[in-house]
Amino acid sequence: RYSMNELISMIERISKEKISVKYSSEIPDEKCIWADNSKAKKLLKFNPKIKIETGLKHMISQFSN
Repeated sequence: RYSMNELISMIERISKEKISVKYSSEIPDEKCIWADNSKAKKLLKFNPKIKIETGLKHMISQFSN
């Protein structure tokens, strides 16, 4: 699990750029939404092979080019 602030920090560290963040006072419908890949693990024998930081590095480099 990663919070939005953790993801922002990772992206800033990787891209070496500061991200301008606007926080909203609106209350979302869900207080917390977590992705759950347990069904994919069970049915498809899925196991992530790329760590989130590695995936972010790849994505950022693709968008930078």
